[in-house]
Amino acid sequence: MPLAKLKFIIGFFLIVFGFKWLKKSVLRVAGILPLRNEVVIYDNYIKNFSIKKKDGKTFDLLAYIVSAKAVFIEGIEVVLIVVALSTTGSSMIAVSLGAFSSLLLVIVLGIVYHKPLARVPENSLKFGVGALLTSFGIFWIGEGVNYRWPLGNWTILIFVLSISTLAVLCIYHLKKIRS
Repeated sequence: MPLAKLKFIIGFFLIVFGFKWLKKSVLRVAGILPLRNEVVIYDNYIKNFSIKKKDGKTFDLLAYIVSAKAVFIEGIEVVLIVVALSTTGSSMIAVSLGAFSSLLLVIVLGIVYHKPLARVPENSLKFGVGALLTSFGIFWIGEGVNYRWPLGNWTILIFVLSISTLAVLCIYHLKKIRS
């Protein structure tokens, strides 16, 4: 498959994933959707769906399934990004090593800082990730149609700032029409 076509397809999917996250975040801050507390939701799942094993320990089947699904979806996003960045055979090795290093770093940081990370507001995180994924998606769609961005990769930063600004304006507008 030609690289340009692949970048276009990956860009499209990044926009779909990113916009979904950004939309939910905007609607939650605007008060249209309720805010979520993932720690409380997880604790409720643990209480309601844990299976008692013979040794007295519990196994949370639902949490295992949900975690596996989440890891699978995030893994697909990482694979899409790695494939899009690896334009030649020689860079595929470097990009794959970078992706693997990132995976190890995330695992180590998750183990060391799991409690502080649980305190990060989920909605703020989704807002940022949504803006980033949407921005990368727009950038790669442009790359997919062989558009040469005037500022090169710095264009992504402009997209992030523009999309974030538009999302904040949407929040204020939605809050205004709700009141």
